[in-house]
Amino acid sequence: MSKLESGILEEYERIMDASLDIICTMNRDGMFTRISTAATRILGYNTEELIGKPYLSFIEEHDQQATVAMLANAISGQPVSFFDNKVISKNRQSITIRWSINWNKSAQALFCIGRDVTERVKNEQRLEQSERWYRNLFHHNPLPMWIIDPDTKQFLEVNEKAINHYGYSREEFLQMTAHDIRPEADRERLKKVQRIREGNNLVHKGRWKHIKKNGEIIDIEITSHQIEFNGKLASLILSNDITDRLKLELQKKEEERNKIALINTTSDMIWSIDAGYNLLAANRSFIETTERTSNVSIQVGDNMLLESSYPKEHIQYWKTLYNRALSGESFHMQSLDVYTEPGEEIWWETSFNPIREEQKIVGVACHSRNITQNRKYQSELWQLNQKLETAQKLAKLGYWELNMKTNELFWTHEVYTIWGRHPSNFQPSFELFLETLHPDDRETFLKKRAQVLNGNDSLDFEHRILLPDGTIRYVHERGNLFKDQHGKPMRYSGTVQDITQRKLYEQALEKANQELSERAEQLSRSNAELERFAFIASHDLQEPLRMVSSFLQLVEKRYKDKLDEAGKQYIQYAVSGAERMKKLINDLLAYSRLENTAVELTQVDMNQVLNEVANNLQETIAENNAILTINPMPILSNGNFSGLVQLLQNLIGNAIKYRSELQPEIRISAKEEDNHWQFAVKDNGIGIESDYFEKIFVIFQRLHNMSEYSGTGIGLAICKKIVEQHKGKIWVYSKENEGSTFYFTIKK
Repeated sequence: MSKLESGILEEYERIMDASLDIICTMNRDGMFTRISTAATRILGYNTEELIGKPYLSFIEEHDQQATVAMLANAISGQPVSFFDNKVISKNRQSITIRWSINWNKSAQALFCIGRDVTERVKNEQRLEQSERWYRNLFHHNPLPMWIIDPDTKQFLEVNEKAINHYGYSREEFLQMTAHDIRPEADRERLKKVQRIREGNNLVHKGRWKHIKKNGEIIDIEITSHQIEFNGKLASLILSNDITDRLKLELQKKEEERNKIALINTTSDMIWSIDAGYNLLAANRSFIETTERTSNVSIQVGDNMLLESSYPKEHIQYWKTLYNRALSGESFHMQSLDVYTEPGEEIWWETSFNPIREEQKIVGVACHSRNITQNRKYQSELWQLNQKLETAQKLAKLGYWELNMKTNELFWTHEVYTIWGRHPSNFQPSFELFLETLHPDDRETFLKKRAQVLNGNDSLDFEHRILLPDGTIRYVHERGNLFKDQHGKPMRYSGTVQDITQRKLYEQALEKANQELSERAEQLSRSNAELERFAFIASHDLQEPLRMVSSFLQLVEKRYKDKLDEAGKQYIQYAVSGAERMKKLINDLLAYSRLENTAVELTQVDMNQVLNEVANNLQETIAENNAILTINPMPILSNGNFSGLVQLLQNLIGNAIKYRSELQPEIRISAKEEDNHWQFAVKDNGIGIESDYFEKIFVIFQRLHNMSEYSGTGIGLAICKKIVEQHKGKIWVYSKENEGSTFYFTIKK
């Protein structure tokens, strides 16, 4: 071998030893013949402990069969790439090594490169578990969720809650777009939101109207996030039905998730320099990268500071790093590549190791690896976990997973929070979990679990738990059993949600309803007794009054000539009082009948009702020269003709009776509202003081004495009762000497 060849070989051996990966050769029998010093760093063995030893003796037993097959394939001429097995380190640790192996026929040797991927494999496993958690939280979310194409609005995936809530099957959903569940008026607005989302605003929250399969229109709150789904940009939508909440307000806003992107492949650069910063050796990746960033074609012997191509800051930066290694320091560092396209970010991990000859440092061996993928992966994993934790906190929803083989129980942070525990002082297990169940719910829970294990059902169960301080909390558990390829239980996982507030509200509501029901029953009995008393009393008073009135009239007729004017006046007072008493009793009977008689509601034309009233009041209207104006009236779906006649007759009669000095003018109008018709009877009479707006609807309440205005004080009470039978309400607005307007509503 020439001196030049020997020098090159030594140089490449230095490079090999500077590599971050294990570089080695093996003979046909699988014995190590040469190995780089990276094996010492990764496995802990020095080269003397490895050379001449069989490769298989360092492989874990369960990987040996596959490793033998791999070596056989390689020796037969089939190159091996990305073969993973577990190697036992000197300190008995299991290290996952990813091998690339080629058989060199002329050298009759296997050339191997092995990279430590232990952490990467662990990250991949954690990634797989996080994705599984994500899918569980997606499919078991208590709110409807779906994923759509942001451009076409095509549904890409929906969860079970969306299917159940909207009434469409999964297959129907996947054939639809978001436009199909929106009213026509909202579709143009959806396009505008799309244009907004194409900018920097990646999150959308807002209220919309949706249409269910059965045609029902609901009000919903949408939370939309941009994620990556199946390698493409998509929108993750969470839909919260707020229809009932909005209705309640008339009477008196959970979640972003991202799919984990696959890790891009990396490329390594290997090179070495001498003490004068001149290139000793380099692989193709380093040369191509350097030429790309400097626009200079480089080769062995060139000075790597490239002072004519790089800024002074760049040259000084690399000179400082090289000098650290030339001073004897071995180190590695991470750095951001500044020679990339705008918006692109590439990170490198570079190792610097001194090259020694006879205890003298003659150069530096360098190995640079693109770690962008790993950094990006770790960042996205952290972000996903943060988002999962946030979603769980907002919904008080946690995820749990029980390994059926090891009986190990995993809880997310939110489950610990629900149980009032902390990971630092509580290690969950199935047995400890059972101890936290309320004693009265434990047997039922075990029966439910047995049903799931037998494959008969999925877990969907509400139960109570006991917190460390004895507090009782209500939770709702949902879960599914997963089996292996042999049908044996492998994993049992699901979600748990804190429903304590809902349960306490339901219990309070049930108690209030019970008390209200008992009170209503008492009032009903009391009212019935009062009504019977009023009916009997008023009915039994009729006969004596008739006798008093008849005999007084007979006395007046027979003894007319014998009575003086005072006597005649006394008799007239008595007869008049009896007549008023009779009218009062008749009104009381009419009021009592309204209380005891069921009202039949049918279609009623209010125009006909007012025609009837006008005919009944024809004399009174003529005598008082009253002007009656009736606006167009509606046809009611639910009304009682005779009751409405009596209602309007009383109101119009009162408007004429309580007239002012002006010619009476009464106007009747109607206005349609959402759930009812509102009627108004307006006059220009004497008006009512505001203190009496409510009092006038109470039975026997009069504002004037008999000498001023006749009447019993029951008319407006009857009006109120008739309106209530039509599920409406009646009220008045008035000003003294300016007239009054009586309003009443009739339910549609």
